[in-house]
Amino acid sequence: MKALYLIRHAKSDWSQPHQADFDRPLNARGQRAAPAMAARLARWPERPELLLSSPACRARQTAVAFAAALQLPPARLWFDARLYATGPEVLLEILQQLDGHWQGVALIGHNPALEQLGQWLCPAAPEHLPTCALLHLRLAVPLWSALAPGCGQLQAYDFPKNPVTVARA
Repeated sequence: MKALYLIRHAKSDWSQPHQADFDRPLNARGQRAAPAMAARLARWPERPELLLSSPACRARQTAVAFAAALQLPPARLWFDARLYATGPEVLLEILQQLDGHWQGVALIGHNPALEQLGQWLCPAAPEHLPTCALLHLRLAVPLWSALAPGCGQLQAYDFPKNPVTVARA
């Protein structure tokens, strides 16, 4: 069994209309939400051992907050350009290429790809992931390369405006 954590980047800043999408940082709300959600995840009995993040500024800032709260060494935080402006097929391909020794992996990235991947793996997954939402799926596969439609079971779903985790197995 593998564990997958889909984490949407925290709320980004739109105050600079001519700023490139890739370079948009977190706004004040996002700067509060990322460490708060990371702290929630750090209290869970199961946590990711590897974070794979989009290199876009807002995703990078979110990933750094999660890595700090989870006390992961820098070698466990990977940035992959393929996670930016992509579809669920590419996310799936990235996961399927992971070494089998990784048990719990988090993808930190963007909608709609995260939402679509979550639905593909687990039809019971929420259709919408708000900013800084966290979706935890248990995957009934021995290896990442064996990922298949519907192999995921919803373990938890949480988001910043939620006072309590929605589902927790």
